[in-house]
Amino acid sequence: VLPVAPPSGAVCSSLYKRATSRRHREGAPGVSTPVTAFAAGLSTGALTNSLACPFFNVKALQQPAPSSSSSLAASLALVSRSAGWAGHYRGVSALFVR
Repeated sequence: VLPVAPPSGAVCSSLYKRATSRRHREGAPGVSTPVTAFAAGLSTGALTNSLACPFFNVKALQQPAPSSSSSLAASLALVSRSAGWAGHYRGVSALFVR
């Protein structure tokens, strides 16, 4: 954990700057680099889209006929019966592009 403010004095300040920049270059724990931030965002987006895709498909099926009173579970079962598990992930490529 880095202190809030660097120590006073020219010598201490330069040592503090050198130590903190070395920590950042070496990838100390808790320091995010652009590569790790990109990888974290990519994996989070992929996981979220893969879990949410069946619900997006059900939402799209229910939008043309909002008066139908089919429940979420019934709509998910309908997609499973008509198109199998692959039907739940129809359109997943559009989610990843988005």
